[in-house]
Amino acid sequence: MLVVSTAALAEDAGVVGADARVLEVIEPQVPKSEPPELADADVGLGWVLVRTLVVLGLVVASAYLVLNFGLRRLMGVKAVGGAAVVDVLERVPLDTKRALFVVKAAGEYLLIGGADASLNLIAKLDTAEVERLRAQAKAASLTLSPLLTKLLLKKPEKAPPKET
Repeated sequence: MLVVSTAALAEDAGVVGADARVLEVIEPQVPKSEPPELADADVGLGWVLVRTLVVLGLVVASAYLVLNFGLRRLMGVKAVGGAAVVDVLERVPLDTKRALFVVKAAGEYLLIGGADASLNLIAKLDTAEVERLRAQAKAASLTLSPLLTKLLLKKPEKAPPKET
């Protein structure tokens, strides 16, 4: 609150015998930043935290449902892991615009060449040979690198006995 005396103003202005009245100047009130329906309610920090977590859970759940089910149905994409007639087993890029694909379609293995706007059947592959090569690749991928094998087989060195 600001208090102003007219006597002090009168002396500063050079007026003699002025009334010594006191004027009060009221400072403006700053409005509260909360909505009017919550102004009277006593909202604790715990309640705000619980409400925020519930809303966050609803947002995450709705995003999951929309992306997982709505988008698939809209775009006609089937769920991963379903029985498929066509599987792309391997893709080998030749350059930025061309690639070779090994595809299993209806029990047959096909070698397909892909370019900008075209796919071409290059050859039908022997089923037994492809399955043999895939089994070898799986076995080779399970072996450890020589460095890792050496580190795992390395026996820990015994510490020298302490002198007392």
